[in-house]
Amino acid sequence: MTTRLRIALVGFDNREITSIVRTAAFYVEAFAALHDVTHVPAPGKDFDWGGFDLVVDFMHHFIEADSRPDLPVVYCTHGTAARGMTPYRRHGHKLRRGDRFIVTSTSDKAIIEEIYFCGGPSASVLPLVADGRSFFPLPKAECKGKLGLGDEPVLGFVGRLYPQKNLHQFLLMAAAVRRLLRGRRLKCVVVGEYCKYPYFDWYSERDYEEYIGGLIKRLGLERDVKLVHSCLPDRPLNEYYNAFDLLLHPTNVLDENFGYVPVEALACGVPVVANGWGGLKDTILSGVNGLLMPTWVTQTGLRSSYRLGVEYAARLLDDAAALDALSAQCRQRSQAFSFERFAATLNRIALDVVRKHRMGGDCLGDGPPRFHPLGWEAELPFPRHPEAQFPPFMDDWYEVAPFSAHYAGVPMPRVGPHDRPLLAGPLEENDDGSLSLEDPCWPASFKVSERERRMLRRCDGGRSVESISGEAGVGVEAGVGVFQKLCELGLITV
Repeated sequence: MTTRLRIALVGFDNREITSIVRTAAFYVEAFAALHDVTHVPAPGKDFDWGGFDLVVDFMHHFIEADSRPDLPVVYCTHGTAARGMTPYRRHGHKLRRGDRFIVTSTSDKAIIEEIYFCGGPSASVLPLVADGRSFFPLPKAECKGKLGLGDEPVLGFVGRLYPQKNLHQFLLMAAAVRRLLRGRRLKCVVVGEYCKYPYFDWYSERDYEEYIGGLIKRLGLERDVKLVHSCLPDRPLNEYYNAFDLLLHPTNVLDENFGYVPVEALACGVPVVANGWGGLKDTILSGVNGLLMPTWVTQTGLRSSYRLGVEYAARLLDDAAALDALSAQCRQRSQAFSFERFAATLNRIALDVVRKHRMGGDCLGDGPPRFHPLGWEAELPFPRHPEAQFPPFMDDWYEVAPFSAHYAGVPMPRVGPHDRPLLAGPLEENDDGSLSLEDPCWPASFKVSERERRMLRRCDGGRSVESISGEAGVGVEAGVGVFQKLCELGLITV
């Protein structure tokens, strides 16, 4: 028989972001089924905690408040780790060793364990939910017909539309897939609303909407892209998922700690091609339910091997049998994110925290943990070359990059002579002679030598480092060194 706890829920009325609202609802439903829960929206310092066994803080209320209860507190994090755990490092003395962090990815757990390096609150991984009550398979042909998509292959994109979600990269990938399909028509469906990134406001939503409109025209995709400007309810969203043959999810969101969209697509039997980043490393298994594109951090932001994703998507869309087999594996994989598993894991975490508190281990009297406070300068995961520069409003990248390194799927590539470098994006020449990367997500500029410019012009993904170096009159070893620096700068991918 399960012990029935008395749990205070704090901060579960937040309505900031749709995904946060969804997560809060899953928590409340899971706790209420097994325990006695009381919502305490904004407890003051004189609130009586005598009737409770545990406090669950959904929006880090107590780390900012003047006082805390003499009970263990479970802190739910929603991307806070990827942003450096700022409130928890500013007020880390308020934590106790018997508290617990709930995180949604192994990446977040690794970040917390680095920051709280001695006797700190431990972190428990709680994967979120692919809700099978809302997202489930439907006949694909019927969904395509109902939504006016015909019988062509369909690539899907779902999410809020701001640069870090990387809609522009989705469109570039779609155009490249279409070229590999040798003239076959290809439909692209984009579901979402333009908005600002709430934590790193690096671009206005209006400018981005105009940029996307221009990019669609430049790529010749006007007849092939369907834009659904809406945050759809679950029922019509489920129909769109089921109309997709593949979901492309090239996210560059720094705090993508789980990602509902990919697991919802899996529940509908839709394979996912995604960046190997953050929570996606835990949900997408290459070859099982899609592909993780290798993703790493550079001096000027995230870079990924999009070429691999394009080639993989084109192969699948040309092989109906392989696509059907993968679809079945996606549905099976989605069971790992069922509500029942979520509820069971959450219950185990709550019982474990209370049990340890009652036994006297990890008790409040042990005092605050040791941790790295604000001002601690973690090692950057890349060399910082003087040739690259961000706009001033993006300087905070260098503050969060050490934590982003835990989100990366692979380390910085080591360039070899047989690698075939590809430009990270279109380059434009500025009035001062520098080059700018045309990427709304990572708008960096670079001052490179004339020799490096000549070598960059040859980076079409078809020629090797050795070949390009020879054409530029550079020895192989020296050429490898040049391309290694260009990779660290974020100018090329390999």
